[in-house]
Amino acid sequence: MLVLLALIPPLFLWTGNYPENSFVVAIGEADGGMSILMAAFAAIIVALLMGVSQKMFTFIEAIHLVMKGIKGMMLVFVILILAWSIGSVSAEVGTDQFLVQLAEQSSLTPALIPVLIFIAGAIIAFTTGTSYGTFAIMIPIAIPLAVSMDIALPLAIAAVLSGGIFGDHCSPISDTSVLSSAGSASDHMDHVNTQLPYAITVGITGIISFFIAGVTGTWWIALLVGLILTTLAAYTLTKLWGQNIPRYTPE
Repeated sequence: MLVLLALIPPLFLWTGNYPENSFVVAIGEADGGMSILMAAFAAIIVALLMGVSQKMFTFIEAIHLVMKGIKGMMLVFVILILAWSIGSVSAEVGTDQFLVQLAEQSSLTPALIPVLIFIAGAIIAFTTGTSYGTFAIMIPIAIPLAVSMDIALPLAIAAVLSGGIFGDHCSPISDTSVLSSAGSASDHMDHVNTQLPYAITVGITGIISFFIAGVTGTWWIALLVGLILTTLAAYTLTKLWGQNIPRYTPE
């Protein structure tokens, strides 16, 4: 793990053509996939040599262990490829542009614009499986929209970021959802279905908070209301459907 983590930063700089490029430019132009691949390969070699030298396993057994690990991740690779494919198809058919145009052409009052931005960002992130892609799509739209309708820029940006993260968290084709289920050895859809109630609860309180922020124009009132609503929702849902965690008794 130390070899893996220690090699990633210098490899980022190397693939970003540092020092010919400045530090910031090199990081921005780095080939992240190749950097992580080379770091992981080096870490595997070190782990193999350490295990063989300490006689924990033979060289042949080490190769079998490596192949077993690769086989165990194949399903994750397939799910990620399919998820990226669905996201690309959604982008090509114009899902994001349709939602953006809907927001621009809306005749709603300015108080509802933050809520609309939040919902549009959430739908785009859910259908494409990416929060950063949603930010890239919505930020150039939300800022001019906020300026033209005299809405606070921090409020519009917050709605984009919150909606994108909310939609990405709920999306079954998001790489974070896929990797989370794989890392916990959980069925992918079981992981998605069990996290949805928590995410939707917070998403609803977020919509209410953005509506209050749009009406009052005061961020701290909306934040306070959001905290109160989230606390009440957690307490109420726990009382209605919560169960005690069984105590572990060693045999």
